[in-house]
Amino acid sequence: MIKDEDWTEPTSLEEAEKMRIHLVGEIEDMEAQLGDRVRRQSSDYTLYYRWRQSVKWARTVRLQKLRLTKQWISEHSHDYKESETLHNGR
Repeated sequence: MIKDEDWTEPTSLEEAEKMRIHLVGEIEDMEAQLGDRVRRQSSDYTLYYRWRQSVKWARTVRLQKLRLTKQWISEHSHDYKESETLHNGR
C-alpha cells in the first residue's frame, strides 16, 4: 500500500517513539471523526461517503506506517540495549 519512500526510517529510538506516539494520535483522531454521528447525519450522502473513504484511506496509510515504526523499534531496541550495556560496562 505505501511505498518505502513514503516512510522515513527513524534515526534513533527516541525519534521512533515520537513517531509512534504521533501516528497513534492521528489514528485516534481519524477514528473519532469516523464515529461522529452528527457528521454522518448532517452531510449529503455522496459528500459524506467521499470524505469517509478519504479518511479511511489516510487511516490505512497511518496504520501501515505505525506497523513499520513498531517493527523498527522492536528490531533496534535490542541493539540499543546491547550497545548501552557494552558502553556502560555491564
